[in-house]
Amino acid sequence: MRPLNRIILLATLLLVSIGPIFAQKEDNTAKFPVRLSIPPSASLSLVSAGDSSSSTKGNINQQVISPNSISKTWLNYSSIVESGSTNVICVSMIFGDLPAEVEISVKAGPDAGAGQGKVGTPSDMVILSDYPQAIITNIGTCFTGQGANKGHLLTYNWKIIPDINSESLTKEDIKNLRIGVLYTFMTGE
Repeated sequence: MRPLNRIILLATLLLVSIGPIFAQKEDNTAKFPVRLSIPPSASLSLVSAGDSSSSTKGNINQQVISPNSISKTWLNYSSIVESGSTNVICVSMIFGDLPAEVEISVKAGPDAGAGQGKVGTPSDMVILSDYPQAIITNIGTCFTGQGANKGHLLTYNWKIIPDINSESLTKEDIKNLRIGVLYTFMTGE
């Protein structure tokens, strides 16, 4: 077979084989199923005003508080969970010399409504300790928004326990205390 005939034969076979691809539908569209999967992840941040500071590392956030940090901190977060599971945010004390006569509690307010998705449910008042305790539970796939007036307002309460010898502790002593608080995302159910 001559080279020109081979080229014509190959071109004809090529057109016959790819012709149905271009002529599948009259409107030249094709549908393909697409499956998108996003791995579970979570992050949180604290937005503070006044006498407190914070630092963030992914799903962990550390804050230094004082008695002046009463209700000036907003807890913002985003969360992606697998179907049927939830996340929890826990809080614990991580450093500071808290006298036995002093008790610090924290309460997360309801979500401010600036985000979307299945935001978490605040727990009752939590008395801070070295042990992590749930402060927001049942967090699904969501985000609260970022910044002040978004997410959950944290309210700290410092009090002297009256049954313990508090005569040696003055209000000035309490005023100068600095305590480290850790907020951590954990897998819920």
